[in-house]
Amino acid sequence: MEYQRAIDSIEECLNKQLRLSSEKVDQYVLIENWTSLVGHLKTLHSLISNYTNGRELQNEISSLLKQDKELDLQIQDCMREMTSIYDTHLPKTVSGRKRQKVNAETLLDYGRKLSKFSSAPPGYNPETGQDAKAPVHYPWPSEDQMRKTLLFQFSTSMVPNLSATASQLFSEQPPKTNEPTETETEIDANKAVEEKTKMNYPASPTFTTQEENKEVESPANKDVFAGFDLFDPEMEEDF
Repeated sequence: MEYQRAIDSIEECLNKQLRLSSEKVDQYVLIENWTSLVGHLKTLHSLISNYTNGRELQNEISSLLKQDKELDLQIQDCMREMTSIYDTHLPKTVSGRKRQKVNAETLLDYGRKLSKFSSAPPGYNPETGQDAKAPVHYPWPSEDQMRKTLLFQFSTSMVPNLSATASQLFSEQPPKTNEPTETETEIDANKAVEEKTKMNYPASPTFTTQEENKEVESPANKDVFAGFDLFDPEMEEDF
């Protein structure tokens, strides 16, 4: 559009110049026509120069696009090669790898974090199994617990046979009477002896020696565990 407009303007100025030349006009009119013609020629020249620059830029763009395509092809080739290297040189599975051994100290530290206690319980001796100063917990109930049970009450109110069982003790319970029995009288006598000797019995009978047990032994202290096969730590020490 701009080229056509510039060319039309130039043709119009030339036709006007021919017409003015045939006519007798003032020279200022001719100079003005020539000035406009020169301006249109400059415009056409600038358009032509711009067109030339555009062609050069287009050629450069074409060359750059060509280089871009070539670089894309090179990148694709490099990616294919990298993929092939990954498939051939790196292991496909991790099952064949050697597993690293864990140190024992690491396992112990981890176990201390998970466990309730980080060390052995107080009073524990690996050689004897229990410290001499620590309280001993036997698998049978203590004397205080036995005094509060029905088994002790039945044993103090009647004299069972050596082969009597717990069910027989419950079934052979005599009827209760308001009069004190012989066993209750013996228990009162036993309490009087304990007050005189001022001895405090511990929670477990194993803490008292045999001599002390002999001093306070009375007819009321019957063998409650008669007929029962229980573990005795004193017999274990003899062996």
